[in-house]
Amino acid sequence: MQHALQAVTERHALAFKLMFTRTPNRSYIVNNVDILGCRMMKCIEVEQTTRRQPGPPMTLSSRTGREKPSPKAPYIVGLGGTVRSGSTTDNALRLALKMATAAGAVTVQISGQDLNLPMYASEGLERTQAASRLVDELRKADGIIICSPSYPGSVSGYVTTALDYVEDLRGDVAPYFDGRAVGCIAVAGGWPGAMSTLDTLRSIAHALRGWPTPLGVPIVADKGMFDSSGTCLMPKVHEQIDIMARQVVAFASFRAASAAASA
Repeated sequence: MQHALQAVTERHALAFKLMFTRTPNRSYIVNNVDILGCRMMKCIEVEQTTRRQPGPPMTLSSRTGREKPSPKAPYIVGLGGTVRSGSTTDNALRLALKMATAAGAVTVQISGQDLNLPMYASEGLERTQAASRLVDELRKADGIIICSPSYPGSVSGYVTTALDYVEDLRGDVAPYFDGRAVGCIAVAGGWPGAMSTLDTLRSIAHALRGWPTPLGVPIVADKGMFDSSGTCLMPKVHEQIDIMARQVVAFASFRAASAAASA
């Protein structure tokens, strides 16, 4: 009798274990049976015949082990630099976009002569080809990285004029920089100019309804900071730009995924 009760107990435990265990394409039917006068449950494993309907490509979540839709790569627009190619500001922006690409983003850079824009006029309907491209790229962006030199002690005129054109996004569903991560880099000859310019960039991002990343990068320009190929030779600057770029991509990924899900 003792052995029979032990068998009943073990089968009860197995039944409850199977009830709370999920296996892909399998389910369990629980029946009441009588063993030596004791009512118990018996679990019968049944193979499911239903098939998953074709859908978008799936990937496996590293945290939950569950399948999830393949993510859409976030689109990051880099804006700034100077009209002089190879400047410290230009190299810093290129490095940030390189880091963003390494983190899984699709990037585009608007700098150099692309910043040579007419003064913005909200009442004017005509836009130059460069101005129209700027507005179109910002409209598509999931995240933005702005890099400006300090002229004098604040955002440069070229970058300011480019940001004026964001006003053309005022009638969009997501106006201005709404819902977008904004990474800021400021380059100056000393810390006072770098910090004041960085503060101004972050204030502009807030005013345009953007989300400045927790880390903004102030850079004191040094002739030995970048080599002729654009490689950063200062590990601390390289690390800060990398962290900032990854923060932009991380936040922008949520926006890109949300847009893909609602499409």
